[in-house]
Amino acid sequence: MSPQKSTFLLGPWSWQGNQFDSNSGFYTFCDTIEGIPQNQTQNQTSQNITLPPETGIGLALALPNYAKWMSHSFLPGFCESFHYPEWTGRNNVACLETYDTKSPYYTDWSLSNKFSRQWTWLTCNEPFGYWPTATPPDRPSIVPRLVNRAYWERQCALWFPTSPSGRTYGIAAGKTYEAQNAYTGGWSVTNSTRLLHVNGEFDPWREAGVSSDFRPGGPLASTARVPVFVVPGGFHASEITTLNGVVNRGCRDVIDKVIGTLEEWVGEWKGRGTG
Repeated sequence: MSPQKSTFLLGPWSWQGNQFDSNSGFYTFCDTIEGIPQNQTQNQTSQNITLPPETGIGLALALPNYAKWMSHSFLPGFCESFHYPEWTGRNNVACLETYDTKSPYYTDWSLSNKFSRQWTWLTCNEPFGYWPTATPPDRPSIVPRLVNRAYWERQCALWFPTSPSGRTYGIAAGKTYEAQNAYTGGWSVTNSTRLLHVNGEFDPWREAGVSSDFRPGGPLASTARVPVFVVPGGFHASEITTLNGVVNRGCRDVIDKVIGTLEEWVGEWKGRGTG
């Protein structure tokens, strides 16, 4: 058994699943790490609770709590929740195996597959890459150093095996991330027209886009030619869920701006009809 090295990141990764109208479970994960019993966090305004300081509780306490969250909260029923016969059983962990070529993880080619196969094709073929990896060696990282480009690229061959005629995906055929960035312009503005960027302020993927703090020159400024919107306090793809706009004014303002921009661009199309 060779479980995914990235399994230990599923707690932190749950952050991007938060929305203005719902919680992905990230805060429960954090409370468990800090040793806060869940029955004490339901109504903090009416209970006398001692919360950890901003400096945290230290590795000696946090690490066993992390293990407790994995073994008691995350793993039980996780694989079974995908509803594949191979992964039946509350304590089944077979879905975490990344070397099994017969795993539904790789063999479910249906349109409704549960592993974002269509998106994975883009990362392996274009190739976007866009892998969630550890930070550069000179920076602290909560992602294990073993979770690197090679870790994800190895899986591309299992997702998309070579066809009988020899056709294969982009990376295996020699395409590179550098060529993709050169084609799109990467963080730079190219001669693209009517290209709109939207990010959530606290989306972990924001740093890979034009609103990244690491972009040379800082986050890209919004212009009429290339509008750039950031959802205040937003998470991942917050503007796509219209309910977020109902419960959060900042998100609603961004949604309205996006719709207004698209309406303006469609109105500029010379071939549009009157119906």
